[in-house]
Amino acid sequence: MLTDSFNSNGAQADLLTLASDVFATVDEAIKWMDRPHQSLAGATPKSACETQAGAEAVRRILVAVKYGGVV
Repeated sequence: MLTDSFNSNGAQADLLTLASDVFATVDEAIKWMDRPHQSLAGATPKSACETQAGAEAVRRILVAVKYGGVV
């Protein structure tokens, strides 16, 4: 796992890995995961990962950012 704060939730850790790829560094990925996001109704991506639907929404956002798609 990338950081201890993401160890408790497999979806969080998997998405942190994807975010690290998207944002180039683990530090930037962590900042993004901890920042409220409009597409998640103001929730942080990290907290959204507590549900399957939230984790899927976070993955859609990250893929859109990475490949230039629409969320």
